[in-house]
Amino acid sequence: MTDPIIAPAGAEWPNLATLGAQIAAWEQTTGLRLPASYRDFLLRYDGGQPYPNVFDVGVPDAVWGIADKQTFVDPLYDFAFAVNMFNGETYGAGTPRPFFFIGCNPGGLEILISLRAQDAGAIYCWFGSDVPWETGTNTSAALYLQAPSFGDFIRSLYDTEDEIGMDHWESPRNKLLAQPLIVT
Repeated sequence: MTDPIIAPAGAEWPNLATLGAQIAAWEQTTGLRLPASYRDFLLRYDGGQPYPNVFDVGVPDAVWGIADKQTFVDPLYDFAFAVNMFNGETYGAGTPRPFFFIGCNPGGLEILISLRAQDAGAIYCWFGSDVPWETGTNTSAALYLQAPSFGDFIRSLYDTEDEIGMDHWESPRNKLLAQPLIVT
């Protein structure tokens, strides 16, 4: 097993000096609170490209529609991008509430963290939709539990024997800037 590492999503690691204040302001404004392990992750890395990066989707076979249940995390979003997603800049009225976008796979399967009282911190997969939330097919039933917590999700990531995850992740920039991925 490879020790988990992470590279920045951009050309370099972001300046994290004001991120704590930005998160606190967002929490104050929304009345929501990011789960501690995810907040700690943001304050340490502000998103990025983890390795290992492969996971087996929790989407039922009949919905997934692809024989291979494996996909990649590509990437974990930075806070500013995730806030834009939360604010509906991508899916408008279709944005699930109260969930925070933490990443996606290369095909547009969104990875969300629950901010609901009954399952705060649980990780879900959701196929993006602009159908207004809780109407038609865009309801809580369209959220698929992936892991009970952010830490469990990160610890569930793996690579295959033929290293398809490394093939997807590896670049000279990622190798140069990679850091150990620490999740509390």
